[in-house]
Amino acid sequence: MEHQRTLAIMESNGEKRTTNLAVIHFNIGGALNNMGRYDEALSSLQTSLSIKEELGLGGHIDTAVIHAMMGLVLKAQHLYEQALMEHQRDLEIKESNGEKRTTSLAATHFGIGDTLNNMGRYDEARSHLQTSLSIQEELGLGEHINTAAIHKIMGRVLKAQHLYEQALMEHQRDLEIKESNREKRTNDLAATHFNIGDTLNNMGRYNEARSHLQTSLSIKEELGLGEHIDTSVIHSRMGNVLYAQHRYQQALMEHQRTLAIMESNGEKRTTNLAVIHFNIGGALNNMGRYDEARVHFRTSLKIEQELQLPKDSVLH
Repeated sequence: MEHQRTLAIMESNGEKRTTNLAVIHFNIGGALNNMGRYDEALSSLQTSLSIKEELGLGGHIDTAVIHAMMGLVLKAQHLYEQALMEHQRDLEIKESNGEKRTTSLAATHFGIGDTLNNMGRYDEARSHLQTSLSIQEELGLGEHINTAAIHKIMGRVLKAQHLYEQALMEHQRDLEIKESNREKRTNDLAATHFNIGDTLNNMGRYNEARSHLQTSLSIKEELGLGEHIDTSVIHSRMGNVLYAQHRYQQALMEHQRTLAIMESNGEKRTTNLAVIHFNIGGALNNMGRYDEARVHFRTSLKIEQELQLPKDSVLH
């Protein structure tokens, strides 16, 4: 509201398209981004950028931050190709201005790496994340809380490449940094424990996986997020772990809890919902409750057919 008031005063006084006006539009865009109002944020940021370019400052170091912010907004909207272009432009401007290996440059490489990860371009993602990490360490910030995020995303990249041992090391490093910085029981800490548990599950270390998943779940519940859609993923993964341990009754309860959360959040008929019905059917089948299992298998298959999933989907 304060930034918008500043803009209104400037405009009422006939403020021309100056760097000051560009800054105000940037500030409004940043605030709107933090509020999740992404389309409005992009509009303000684009105005800020156009003013800079009109003034011949498109390549100025201060303009890099506009591209960085636009990249974050576009990534939040899952517009990864466009987000990547903005982060790359941010890097290009910094390099052309002789930017040293600063935390700002580390953040730029992190932004590129995180976006590439979301695009499935994992080797490129690892390269940028490693550059970001090396800069942080050169600056003596290897233990800084912001560095934990680099390890977290690196872990996800490595897990996507089925490099589970390396992924586990990154997620454990993320947790270690958070604990050394006395991270409170936050949503981010819950995500860290989930990542460790998820990776351990893929390594067949089921008891350890359950411990971390339970910690993740307890944090979510303490934060009043037990019914949040993101929490359903923890229950789902816990169900998979218990199923692998042949604890079908407990696995069933976790998968049913996943379904309940999805339905309470108005989950549409997605691949995730198809998978949950499949998982419930699998647990029921192993418990000898065949009629109930068939109902869930049929529901899963119907959703799959509605979505026209390929024949090699995970449900086959």
